[in-house]
Amino acid sequence: MTATTEAAIPTIKSSAKGLKKGAIWTRHSKGTVQNVVGPRIELRNSQGEEWSIDRSIFEKEFTVADCSFSQQIVSRTTLIDIITNAAQTAMTVRFRKKLDEKSYSEKVLEYALQVASDDITQAAFKKAVRQELQGEERTMLGYHERSFDEHGRLRFIDMEPGGGLRLIDLRTVEYAIVNGVEYTVS
Repeated sequence: MTATTEAAIPTIKSSAKGLKKGAIWTRHSKGTVQNVVGPRIELRNSQGEEWSIDRSIFEKEFTVADCSFSQQIVSRTTLIDIITNAAQTAMTVRFRKKLDEKSYSEKVLEYALQVASDDITQAAFKKAVRQELQGEERTMLGYHERSFDEHGRLRFIDMEPGGGLRLIDLRTVEYAIVNGVEYTVS
């Protein structure tokens, strides 16, 4: 899109001025809990606006990324479907990052030198090399909009401090919390 086209897209806002009984509404917002004070929960959305609501409203209408009430062991295919179909939902996702070949080579050389000096056994060497091959484990809290890049990686908005747009190769997902259920790949 050009700057001219983007400027031409209207920003839709609502007003309580003409609000009538029976009006239909939705709300899509993401943010962080700032404080919990008695029955009130203080919130800040992604635009920096702050307000507080009653705990009962929060419990009925909000989804928390890292809060689970039950656990399930599922296949990776099932977990990918669960994550993909939960667009706009706060969630926790744990996966493996792409293997860094330079770092991997350095680690394997380090382990080989330890085997040569009898600091570790060959079995421990094999186990360490296998573990390094999996790639670095990463856990993120945030949401996605069911959008994928050209390589099939999920575009995920990491809402933790310093976060932002991240890519997840769902083929490496190991664990997620979605809608209060903790899923682990079998």
